[in-house]
Amino acid sequence: MDELRECLAETGMGDEPVETVVGDHPSPTLVVDGLDIATGAPVAGAPRCRMDLPTHDQIRTALEALRDSGGPARL
Repeated sequence: MDELRECLAETGMGDEPVETVVGDHPSPTLVVDGLDIATGAPVAGAPRCRMDLPTHDQIRTALEALRDSGGPARL
């Protein structure tokens, strides 16, 4: 969560709300605008631990794309 907060601040989105969701997906999964940012695909799969955590660059790139799209934030 610290990495996410840091990227939010770097992209000027520090005030955007972040929602924690429990569900049937790999954990942890960071979803921005409906996409798993580690895979670039919609969230899918059964609950399990994952090893492919998103990098700082992946998080920042996803947030920049969301910010630049002008649409409502979905974090």
